[in-house]
Amino acid sequence: MYNRKRIISGLLSLSLLASLTGCKGSQTENTTVANIPSQVNAENPMADVKTFSVEPKEIDDTFKSAVNNFSVELLKKTNLEEIKSGQNTLISPTSVLYAMCMTTNGADGKTKEELEASICQGIDIETFNKYMYSYSKFLKGGTSSDDSVKVKLANSIWAKKDITFEKDFLETDKSYYDAEIYSEPFDDNTKKNLNNWVKNATDGMIPQIIDRIDPDTVMFLVNAVCFDSKWAEEYEADQILEDCTFTNYKGDEETSTMLRSKEKYYIEDESSTGFIKNYKGDAYSFVAILPNEDVSVYDYVNNLSGEKLKKLIEEKTTAYEVYTRIPRFSYDYSNSLLAPLQEMGITNAFTDSADFTKMCKEYPLLISDIVHKTHIEVDENGTKAAAATIVTMTKATSVMADEPPYKEVYLDRPFVYAIIDNTTNLPLFIGVVNTVAE
Repeated sequence: MYNRKRIISGLLSLSLLASLTGCKGSQTENTTVANIPSQVNAENPMADVKTFSVEPKEIDDTFKSAVNNFSVELLKKTNLEEIKSGQNTLISPTSVLYAMCMTTNGADGKTKEELEASICQGIDIETFNKYMYSYSKFLKGGTSSDDSVKVKLANSIWAKKDITFEKDFLETDKSYYDAEIYSEPFDDNTKKNLNNWVKNATDGMIPQIIDRIDPDTVMFLVNAVCFDSKWAEEYEADQILEDCTFTNYKGDEETSTMLRSKEKYYIEDESSTGFIKNYKGDAYSFVAILPNEDVSVYDYVNNLSGEKLKKLIEEKTTAYEVYTRIPRFSYDYSNSLLAPLQEMGITNAFTDSADFTKMCKEYPLLISDIVHKTHIEVDENGTKAAAATIVTMTKATSVMADEPPYKEVYLDRPFVYAIIDNTTNLPLFIGVVNTVAE
């Protein structure tokens, strides 16, 4: 198995998911990308990259089960030890899927098989591309006529000039993921342009995604999604309770501001109770899952499965009036997904035997790191969240440097939560709150 060493430089695949609402005090800055060429340079072979006709595949239970299984497995592999130690965690399965699917299109042989088994949950990438194409169209159609919900989706590929990439790979990502393609010299101006593109695509939520471009870096693949929505029913002044108590993972009491409301959707399983609270337009919801008093949030997540999560949400009931309290909370989270994805069965892609010849035949490439960063804010107005997934690919002959060791229904105590769309019930975000202390 790959021994988790950082390999200097390479090809980056970035996936960003931002969920933005009118949260109190939040501001975004309009930015523009400076001096980005109009698609690829005409002198570059990629100037001939075209799109082909795509046959979409309807989002069905097979796709939903695959995404739910991937989401829960990724949460467990990535966050269990951190949840146990009391950290707040948050991942965006959607973000990781976009990044890894675009990367998988460049893989072949055993590398492709392992990625399909883990990322696509056994569905071949050609079929999964069709599902993701349909899901992209669904997300892009998430903007309501009354501006209650806005959803934006953007993809881009930044390619280093004078490097030859496989046309089929580029056309696949361009056709299925509507990826814009740019040819750049990969200098300081490229870094500025790429960061500005990301900042603009995420409405300022992620102002910078790279701080340097290493000499061996040859490509960046970027996905950005923005979601903007307030609560369907915003909290009034008398529903905002100051100086409330939140009992954290250690059993210590913390002072918190609680938001109280009466909700109509109640959820329950053998180990938890919870509720579902809609955002404006009723297209998206906040799902709160509170483990029973005798069940730790660690044990609950450890025993969670994609099917359990799917069943819990689908079997919501309106048989009860649900009196709820949500604490105001905000935090940032980041982690390397290298070890978690290895535990999920991806090993070949991180070694010198990796096969990314569908991406590039000029150099042998491998995945050297996958970093996931997220941000979440929940207050009386709505929810603001952002995620970035960076898959770093490099030449297999690059110099290696040691990496630091890897670290793996009143909501008044640790709880699980998710942000879902109400059509597919798939989680854009899923996380755990262990503490509300700032």
